[in-house]
Amino acid sequence: MPRSLAISMLILALLTFAPVRAQEPALGVGRAAFDAKMRGQFALAIGLFDRALLESNLSTAQRGMLYYGRGASYQQLEVTGRALSDLDAAIVLLPDFPNSYVYRALIWIVERRYEQAIEDLNFARKLVPKDPTILMNLGSALARVGQVDRAIETYDQAIAERPDAARLYYNRAVAYILKKDRGKALSDFNQAIVLEPNFADAYENRGVLLVVDGKAEQAIADFDAAIKLSPRDVKFRENRANALLTLSRYREALDEFDSALKIDPGNPTLYLGRGRTHLFLGNFDASFEDLKTAVRLRPLNPYPVIWLHIARLHANDRDADEFAENAARIKRDTWPSAVVDLYLGTSNSEQIVSAAQATKDETGKRACEADFFVGDYEGHRGDPTKSKELLERVVAKCRAFDAVYSAAQSELDLAVR
Repeated sequence: MPRSLAISMLILALLTFAPVRAQEPALGVGRAAFDAKMRGQFALAIGLFDRALLESNLSTAQRGMLYYGRGASYQQLEVTGRALSDLDAAIVLLPDFPNSYVYRALIWIVERRYEQAIEDLNFARKLVPKDPTILMNLGSALARVGQVDRAIETYDQAIAERPDAARLYYNRAVAYILKKDRGKALSDFNQAIVLEPNFADAYENRGVLLVVDGKAEQAIADFDAAIKLSPRDVKFRENRANALLTLSRYREALDEFDSALKIDPGNPTLYLGRGRTHLFLGNFDASFEDLKTAVRLRPLNPYPVIWLHIARLHANDRDADEFAENAARIKRDTWPSAVVDLYLGTSNSEQIVSAAQATKDETGKRACEADFFVGDYEGHRGDPTKSKELLERVVAKCRAFDAVYSAAQSELDLAVR
């Protein structure tokens, strides 16, 4: 949040210089409320703001500042309705105070109402043109609506004001990824880590870029650093496991999924990942159990249903009834639901390719998945030569971090053996 000296002085001034002595107890409570808010004691702060607002002799500006403080505290606790009500009141009473617009914009961002967030942040920017926090949040909102160039320009301006702020480089790196400029993204992640060596998310995201660039060994070192900094964040462990899969280090990947599931035993993505890893190792029974769990946890999601069926095919395990039952539940309006029809025998490879193209996926992930699934299908029921050709194309052209990359590698290895 913006905490510039000028704004801090404004809060202090409004809550200190009171023309009526009867206000003094209420303003003292207000100062205590802001102190509690700054310490992160938001529930306590709200109670104190409630007491301060009972005073009837407050000036309009003082009342506006108290509404702002209470609204900001509610926002931190994710009590959205009350936060918006208080921040709206603060904007009416104190229209030239930028923080109220910033906190309200943060609510719009969480609710994915990005255009409203941009409006609020632009208004705050007019009031404080060079505030790096306002610029950072504005850049984030612009990136969310696809205005990536404007987002990067906004981050540039913020960095000019705060060249020592690691978070700004991190956010700009994310925008460069959206622009498919991995070189500049990597440079910004590097700078974020230099400025903040304990920035776990920066290590993780740099690791993902390194995997995509075929540097999985370096990526694993970054994931190790992220895990050391935040050992209970399963996202870091999942990414490390996926990097190991790209290197065909299946048993190490399995250990990583095991560790992650001890932390988060209800995570469907981890069961899906571990189920695929068991499949690559030929542990069919364990693969079935994990993939069935993933299906139970997310019965509408096509991916667990497809992978469970693939595991059954590899084990020569008849599953027509199970597959049909699972297929009947999935959402049909999302990719890769069309792939289910392929395995059911009610669609063909050309229709799968068309369905992938219809998703308008600029990363190429859907096209790679289409190649893999058609290749797997042909390997079991059709043309092994075509299967090999498609699986080799996945390994040659697709991103190493995508699940189908390691799966294609595994299937090609099995074919050789």
